[in-house]
Parts: sequence; C-alpha cells; structure tokens
Amino acid sequence: MSNALFRISSVACALLRYAPQSLYGRILRKRTHLLSLPLELLEEVVKNLDWLELLRIRMVRDAYLLNTTTSFTLARTKTCKALQHISKSRGVRVQLVKRAQAYDPYHTPLDRAIEHYTVDELEDWAMRRLTQFDKWPPNCSQMPSRQRSFYPNRRAQHSILLPGGRWLVSTLSFGGLVVTDLDAPEASHQSIWEPQEDDDKWPAMSLVYHIDEEAPELTFDLALDRCDPASDLNDVKVYFWRVSLSEDGTKFTARMVNSFWTNGEYLTVDASLTKKYFARINGGSRGHHCVELFHWRETTSDMYYKSSLHVKSTPTPIIYSNGLV
Repeated sequence: MSNALFRISSVACALLRYAPQSLYGRILRKRTHLLSLPLELLEEVVKNLDWLELLRIRMVRDAYLLNTTTSFTLARTKTCKALQHISKSRGVRVQLVKRAQAYDPYHTPLDRAIEHYTVDELEDWAMRRLTQFDKWPPNCSQMPSRQRSFYPNRRAQHSILLPGGRWLVSTLSFGGLVVTDLDAPEASHQSIWEPQEDDDKWPAMSLVYHIDEEAPELTFDLALDRCDPASDLNDVKVYFWRVSLSEDGTKFTARMVNSFWTNGEYLTVDASLTKKYFARINGGSRGHHCVELFHWRETTSDMYYKSSLHVKSTPTPIIYSNGLV
C-alpha cells in the first residue's frame, strides 16, 4: 500500500521541477508535504498515476485505519482521505477515459459527448477497457472477459453489435426494430421502429450499419432489405434509417431516410453500407453472383442510381470512399 504513496511523492516532485521560476514556484518547493500543495497541482499528480495505483489509493486508507491510531498512521490516513477525494474528481476520470482509449486496440468511441457522462459513467467506461486491455502486474490474475447471455422476448432475425459492445440492434420476425442494452442488469429492449404495412413484416435478408464518426452522440445509418416470401424473391424492399442516441445515453430515435423497391432475382448473401452507398451480393446458380451498388440516398423505386457486376466467386463487398466496390 505504501508504494502508492511513494509513487505519488515521486510524481509530485517530478511535476514541481516544471514549476515557473517565480515566487509561487519557490514557495511550492519549500512545501514538501503533499497536502500543502494546491489542489490543482495535486489533481495533476493523481492524473499521472497508473489506474492500478489509483485503485490502491482508495484501498489504502481503510488499511491504515485497521492499524493502531498513532500520529504517524493518522497523518497517512488524512493524506489518503484527501487523495481518495481527488481521485474521484471529474478531471481524473476524464484522464482515465483518455488512457483507456489509448490502450483500446479497437479504438472504441464514446457513445456521446464526454460532457454528457456522469463521473461514475466515465470511470465505469474506462475501467471496463483498462481491465481488459492493459497489462496486469505479474502477481495479479487478470480479470476474465465479460460475458452476457439473455433470451430476447421476441424472436430476432438479424442482429448487429455496435462498437463498444453495449448496444445490440435486431430486426424482428414480425417487422420491428429493437435495441437491447447489454449493460443493463436485466437486458432491456427498446423498440425504435414498428411496421406500418404488410410488406414491412416480410422476412429480412440482411441488416448492416454505418457509424457517423462526426456526430457528437452515437449515430448510425441502418439498412435492411426484406423480400416477399410468396414471390420467389422477385419483390424486395430496402429500408434506410438514421438512428441516434439521446444526450443522456438512454434512448434511441430512428428516422426513416429512404426506402425503395428493387428486383430480387437472387437471394442476398452479403451487404455493406457507407455514408452514400449500399452494396449487396445476390447469390445465383452455378456459383454466379451479382454485386449491386446503390446510391441509396438518391435512389427511388422509379429511378435507380445503381451499378451491377456479375462475378463467379463469392466476394465480401467493401465500399471505398470513391464509391468503388
């Protein structure tokens, strides 16, 4: 436990070397006790600690209270109490998030603007990633990966897991769209779209999304195609929604951007979506496949902005920024 306090003193001394050559800086150098430092500087000290040392700070006070109440122990307890308080400040927790983002190999973005998170939400978001991706000390066993199992209350046909692993988007057998919060104690389902007509209840063939990385809150475009089971795939309807998370991070809203009818000669085997383009691969006979590329924001049922390519293999569609597949 004392290693954490030693580390704090070392960081404080290192930061003091960069203090300005002024009366303020000279006064700081004369004050060697941690609690005599200004709170702003002490917070900077705590920000520079490793996240494991941050946890030790919160544990060390209780450990000292179990010992005899000597003046030395009481002084350390007072120091630890002050550091505990500082370690829970918003500035320290924002720094934890930045450190977690640096360690995250998947570069998971925040669901919404950082100022809309509470301090507890910030720490929870950061710790979940730090405990998985950062290196643990040799004498500690690493926390096992989180697992979550649940049974949806309504049958899902297709599902996609959004970056971060919290939100699961599913299309249902009777045509609805739901978002499931996997972080909730009990998996909760929020309906974001309900079918309006009979064709909205047709079986879904694919469900794909594209994240808007410039939006302040989690925002993504969603594409879904449904086929008429009684028409041998000749009638296919493609839907496009704009889905956004609220500022408080609790509710999604879905706005339909476009929908159109298209020919479904073959079954869709794969699809991809970008800001402007929607690509799908339709499987045919004898290993032949058709790749279709739609400018989905401008296409209508009467006027297609589409290109088609017939191939023999079974590729996975990758749409580049210039619209090439």
